[in-house]
Amino acid sequence: MPAPPSTLALCPAPSVEPVPALPLYQQIAQTLAQLIHSGAFKVGQRLPSVRATALTQGVSISTAMQAYRQLEEQGLVQARPKAGYFVKRAQRIAQPGLSAPPQRSFLLERQSRSEAFAMLHQPGDRATFGGFTPQSSELFDEDRLRVAIGRASRVHRHSLTEYNKADAGRPALRQAVAQRALQLGCALDASDIVITASCTQAVSLCLRAVTQPGDVVALESPTFFGYLDLIESLGLRVLEIPTHPATGLSLPALELALDTQPVRAVLAAPTL
Repeated sequence: MPAPPSTLALCPAPSVEPVPALPLYQQIAQTLAQLIHSGAFKVGQRLPSVRATALTQGVSISTAMQAYRQLEEQGLVQARPKAGYFVKRAQRIAQPGLSAPPQRSFLLERQSRSEAFAMLHQPGDRATFGGFTPQSSELFDEDRLRVAIGRASRVHRHSLTEYNKADAGRPALRQAVAQRALQLGCALDASDIVITASCTQAVSLCLRAVTQPGDVVALESPTFFGYLDLIESLGLRVLEIPTHPATGLSLPALELALDTQPVRAVLAAPTL
């Protein structure tokens, strides 16, 4: 008798979700970071120029620039005007652990945290991340900022003396935002973009669109104090989710919250 056909041949192969590749600028930044950590580039040594990196990696200059800016955000390199990017000395700082917020949602009824924090005297040997103004001008590239503001004031002189009459923001600004979003992989229609007076106003519009007073909002703990003031003003309940400074929001804790609590919105600032 002929052997029965193998049942294995009839079973479809298990589908495996492909792992999404990192964007090109992140791949370049990752490669350079590994070279820095391995000692191939020493502290104070100049890295290849943005143009040279774009040429050797076969990418655009804007993509190479994004890679270097990511290295800047990671504290690995430092930009020097008209000189390029140099390896920065690593700063040794203590890493706190996972936060431990309460496990229930609650209404916020306290003094404005933003105002209280702004009036709080901070010792000179400590750095606070809860305020709404920078502690040092070294956090900004003052030369680039000065040139950008000077160019904008020359090209758009009328904008210095008149208010914006468009409710959703100037069309040119919305178009610029749509073009900028392409670098993040987002294809946005400029007519669908709304320019708000502040980030907090934008978050307020989002919360108003999906919640009603008394609803539960999950958010990072610790978080920006202004978010707490906003949630309180909208009459919402807050459910804090544990957060780690290196890995961010605890996804298992968030999953548990979504399974057991009537969460209507999740508020987070993962890239700040």
